[in-house]
Amino acid sequence: MRPPYIVAILVLVSLLLVAMYGGNDSKEDIANVTIRDRVFTVDIMDDDAERAQGLSGRETLRQDEGMLFLMGVRTQPIFWMKEMRFPLDIIWIDGEMIVDISENVPAPTSPIDEIARVQPSSLADKVLEINAGEASKSGFTVGDIVTFQGITLK
Repeated sequence: MRPPYIVAILVLVSLLLVAMYGGNDSKEDIANVTIRDRVFTVDIMDDDAERAQGLSGRETLRQDEGMLFLMGVRTQPIFWMKEMRFPLDIIWIDGEMIVDISENVPAPTSPIDEIARVQPSSLADKVLEINAGEASKSGFTVGDIVTFQGITLK
């Protein structure tokens, strides 16, 4: 028979391993996007449910964070600011190039506000959302090259 402290240690080690490596086989959903010299750590939204949720309801986004939507096809999607709590810059990407930028898209200030909707002027297969003002502050322009790290592009 094992002493009780050995069993407690084994349980703690097991819990630590589950916490470190996760208890499931979910995919990695965080990666980096680089434009010019700016690196954004991004959450990846690559299915319909994730794309529909987006940043809705989230309180904040750090200056070096963003959300990357992988559309799966080249399209001119319409993005809206439903349940957003802060304004965004929306960067429309086709392949590895910025094709349009929607700057300072406002969040609704009350439940009766009309919800802002934006759409790129050309086809895009990826969309990057970052804090409002970051695109201008960083000097992003149409034609800038975008690189992706830790992302499996479809």
